Amino acid sequence: MAFALTSESPSVNFCIEETKMALSWRNFASRIGMDPEPHPRPPAHVLRLQPYRCVSSLKQIEDRTDTEPYKLDWNESTVAPSPRVEEALTHVLSNGAKLNWYPDLAAEDLTAALESYTGVPRDSLIVTNGSDDALLLLCRTYLRSGNEVLVPVPTYTHFLVHVGAQNARVVELRNPNPFATDLNRLERAITGKTKMVYLVSPNNPTGTMWTSRQIDYLCSSYPNVMFVVDEAYHEFSGQSVIHLTQTYSNLAVTRTFSKAFGLAAFRVGYVAAHPRACGHLWRLHNPKSVNTFGQLAATAAVHDLPYLESYVEEVRAARTEFVSRVRELGLEIFDSVANFVVLRVPQPHRLTDGLEKHNIYIRDRSTMPGMAGCVRITVGTREQMDHVFGCIKQVVTEQGWV
Repeated sequence: MAFALTSESPSVNFCIEETKMALSWRNFASRIGMDPEPHPRPPAHVLRLQPYRCVSSLKQIEDRTDTEPYKLDWNESTVAPSPRVEEALTHVLSNGAKLNWYPDLAAEDLTAALESYTGVPRDSLIVTNGSDDALLLLCRTYLRSGNEVLVPVPTYTHFLVHVGAQNARVVELRNPNPFATDLNRLERAITGKTKMVYLVSPNNPTGTMWTSRQIDYLCSSYPNVMFVVDEAYHEFSGQSVIHLTQTYSNLAVTRTFSKAFGLAAFRVGYVAAHPRACGHLWRLHNPKSVNTFGQLAATAAVHDLPYLESYVEEVRAARTEFVSRVRELGLEIFDSVANFVVLRVPQPHRLTDGLEKHNIYIRDRSTMPGMAGCVRITVGTREQMDHVFGCIKQVVTEQGWV
């Protein structure tokens, strides 16, 4: 028996009504700015996140071939890494590197080198895919929805994304003088909801330090709070609190090979913490995250400490000279113990634009809390900074600021 579908058939009427509803929803969604097409949506706390803004000068540098570029916007090393890095990579590639195999999951050679370099035992060290990975690991391990994380600002803003990804809340601590640490103000901001405190030392972008005595006091006074000290620039300051990780299980120190060691392209970092804390971190750590070449490069770099020390001393000398010359010029510049300095000018964008004409790239930080009028400049060698100073002098003179 054959059946004919007509406009009176129930199934046809149902399809017509369903189509009308779908069209009505699309019209309504479009009017209120919603996506009319159904699709999987992430949780609300993810949708609230603002992506980390990656402002990079790489494309501009690639387009310029007339003069040598001065990439001073991301606090990277301004010289090539130790020659031993290239030697190690060349040796492996020339002797049948097993590129089809996973890397050493325990990063044993690098961990052994770091044990000697840091003075921290192996069971207190975890090698990570850059210090960003270490910070994310700490947030994933210790934070849950509703926790509060106290963060003095201005700070390294990528960390804030890691906090938000756990649906935890960032509590910003603003100091009237961002170029100084304020232990009393920090203590007053710690509450029963505070699960973690993030301290960058030396701080990015201000270059200020939290002392070992301050961190010791905080860890002993607040045993239920995890203190994360980001020491990305510690080689330039010569100061560290990494030894305190053997005393306090509520302290973690993160470091990177992207700055003083000059290995930013390899993405290698590590976290140092009490063995009890590392036991928790290992539960979520991905041991495959640090590739073979990153491990080889970092191990070779740690085995050439004279090269590292020579570059660090050169940067310190260049920093002292550069700060002195800028002050003599009549501009406001702040002291720093890192490989960067902060300069305050009337119109930051005019300085950044003016220097770009000389193929020099610095970072405008004027929108950060307490940083009105400020730019951040990576410090390189004395020869490099002599050239940079000359160009700054030319730009600020043209602007009539001196």
